[in-house]
Amino acid sequence: MNNITVTQLTETDVQKIVRKEIREALEEYLSIQNQQKILNVDEAATYLTISKSHLYKLTSKGAIPHSKQGKRIYFSKAKLDIWLLENKVQGVTELTEEVNDYLKKGIGDDE
Repeated sequence: MNNITVTQLTETDVQKIVRKEIREALEEYLSIQNQQKILNVDEAATYLTISKSHLYKLTSKGAIPHSKQGKRIYFSKAKLDIWLLENKVQGVTELTEEVNDYLKKGIGDDE
């Protein structure tokens, strides 16, 4: 983690920093946990609990991470997990606690 000197950060700046750090840690963790499990359309739709037609719509809009091999579409389970969690709505208390924890870890770290 990079050392950050807190001077004048807006709430939006802090949110961006926290989200970036959390996303990077989550990506690393999920990558290890899932060991690059690859899902086809049927498996991905079942995993996401959505219809195949809705999944196809998401892929055609570029709204969901996927890969194509010819006409076949594949999904990384790790990337789907991250995609699912990206739009999580946090309460004010939860966000405040995350920011405070993050700032406490950053203060006094000379590594």
